[in-house]
Amino acid sequence: MKSKKGKAGQERGIKTFKQFEQFREDYGHRCIFKAMGFTSRELALPRIAVVNSWSEQSPGHVHLRAISEGVKAGIRMAGGMPFEINVIGPCTMLGKTTLDVAHYDLPQREAILASIESALHVGWCHGWVGIGSCDKIIPGMMLAALRLNRAFIFIGGGQMIPSEYEGKNIGYVDGQEIMIRELRKLQDVPHLIEAYVDFVMLGCPHYSVEQVWEVCKLLKDRRIHSHTNLWIFTPRALKEIADRNGYTDIITSAGGILMTDTCPALAQVLPKGTRVAATDSAKQAHYLSPIMGVQTWFGSTQDCIEAAISGQWRGELT
Repeated sequence: MKSKKGKAGQERGIKTFKQFEQFREDYGHRCIFKAMGFTSRELALPRIAVVNSWSEQSPGHVHLRAISEGVKAGIRMAGGMPFEINVIGPCTMLGKTTLDVAHYDLPQREAILASIESALHVGWCHGWVGIGSCDKIIPGMMLAALRLNRAFIFIGGGQMIPSEYEGKNIGYVDGQEIMIRELRKLQDVPHLIEAYVDFVMLGCPHYSVEQVWEVCKLLKDRRIHSHTNLWIFTPRALKEIADRNGYTDIITSAGGILMTDTCPALAQVLPKGTRVAATDSAKQAHYLSPIMGVQTWFGSTQDCIEAAISGQWRGELT
C-alpha cells in the first residue's frame, strides 16, 4: 500500500511537503466522499452545499425537506454536485414561557451562523444554498454568507403551514387576532382594559424603506400626542437611506424616533412609565405583555399611527 501511494505521489511530481499539502487540498477529500458513494465523475463537478433548517419542531420548517430535494435536483441539472447539511430550525413561539425563550433568540441566531461557517469553511464546497424561514435562521444564514464569501443563494420557506379553527385555516397572525378579539369583549368590564396608549412600537421585523415612507405619509403635518411615544425600528443601513431621503426628519418633526438594530422586547427597554402599548407586529404583541408587563394593542400600521396622534386606541380588528 505504501509503495502504491509513493508511486502515485511520484507520478504527480510530489517531492516537497508544500506539494503534498497542495495535493491533499486538491484531492485528499475525495477518499472521504467516495466512502459515501460519490463517484469520481461526481467529484469532478462543482460541489454545492445545501444548508437546510428542516425540522419537525414547528410548522414553519416541517416542509423544507421537500424544498431541498427540489434544490438538489436543480443543482444536478445545472451540472453541479449537491450535498445537504442541517442547522437548527428554532421557533421562539413554542417556548413554555416567552421570557425564557426570548433569552435564547440571539444565541440561536449565533449558533446557526457558527455551525454554517464552521461546517463550510472546513468542508469542501464551491458555493451553497440556504433554505430557511423565521427571523433567526434567515439572518444567521445571511451573516454566514458574508463571512464565508462564497457563491450563495437563499430560498425562503414560504408561509407557515396553517392550523384549523372553527372549520377555517388560520395562520399565526389570525390566531393573535382571534385572541385579541376575545379579549376586547372584556372592554365593558371596568379597569380590565385601558383605551389610552402611551407607547407605539413599529418595525418588527424591522421596517423596510418603503414602510418607513408609508409612516411618513401618515404623519405628514401631524404631531404625536404629548403623552405618547412613537418608536420605529429599521436596520442601520436603511436608516442611512431614510436620513438621506428626509424620512427621519419627518418622523422627528412629528415627535417620533427612528431607531436601529434592536426592539423593546429583546432589549427590555420601554419609555418610562409605559403601561399601554400598541403595535402592528403580532410578534411584539405576543412578547411585550409577558416580558415587559404592559397591556398591548395589536392592529394595522394606520391604527397605530392614529393611536400615536390621539393617545387613544380606536383600531378595529376584522
